[in-house]
Amino acid sequence: MSAVGRALQVVAVGHAAVGVRQYRDVLADAARDVRERGPGAVVGAVGDRGDRATAFWFLLAAPALWTVGRTVTPGDRAAGGVLTALGVAGSVLMPTSGFPVIAALGAWAALGRPPAIRQPSTRTHDEVTEHVGVADAPAAVRARSTLDDPAYLDHYVLVADASPWTAEQWARAMFEDVAGARAQAIWRTLMLRIDPRPSPERVAGWRIDAAGDDWVRLHAETWWGRAQLIVRNGDGQLALTTVMAYDHPTAPAIWGAASAVHRRVVPGLLRGTRRVMERRRL
Repeated sequence: MSAVGRALQVVAVGHAAVGVRQYRDVLADAARDVRERGPGAVVGAVGDRGDRATAFWFLLAAPALWTVGRTVTPGDRAAGGVLTALGVAGSVLMPTSGFPVIAALGAWAALGRPPAIRQPSTRTHDEVTEHVGVADAPAAVRARSTLDDPAYLDHYVLVADASPWTAEQWARAMFEDVAGARAQAIWRTLMLRIDPRPSPERVAGWRIDAAGDDWVRLHAETWWGRAQLIVRNGDGQLALTTVMAYDHPTAPAIWGAASAVHRRVVPGLLRGTRRVMERRRL
């Protein structure tokens, strides 16, 4: 079973637990009918409408998600697309719900790499060099993060004339101008505690944790982990490093889903930032 499938089954179990708690009175009423009237009370026990129908359809989603989890894999665009559409629609209609997680898992399945194709940890595509992995990350890259127990690291590099801008200026262009509201929506979905109000001490809501001659480190936290974004401009390159540390058992499922989308968009984010800064130079 794939990681996205296991994550989906975790969601299914959580959904069932929430349903049993939410509709415990309805379930108790149905059980009382069976005790009083015998097994025949089960036939026709759920009508077309009403509390029992609502509870039935809510709870039915749990085994459905569990079953999908047994077969879905990264690269499954059909199943991933359906899950993403369901999650997005549910998130719009019911913002306070688990639907954002379904959308993220669907995106993971749709955009992830099929497991049969083994990808190298470092590769180059469309001018952008990508490295994914903590253990074999370059020592200089790991040294810029203060997370002593990272569970995830990716590092992207694009050729760019970084002068005369500082790393903080590149970071503001990247996350405030190019990523903008879309990034804010994703970070809210991930429940990162950020403050998007303009401030010289923050970039797009992320706290400026530290800076060097050619780099700046941004920091944010959530209940399930800690995150750092490190932007570096030097040696004719623009680089973005993302480092995550997990603080909760559900963190691998949450970031595992979100990271598939993250890795998909970062190369375009770097290229878009380079275009913005080149226009400012003119």
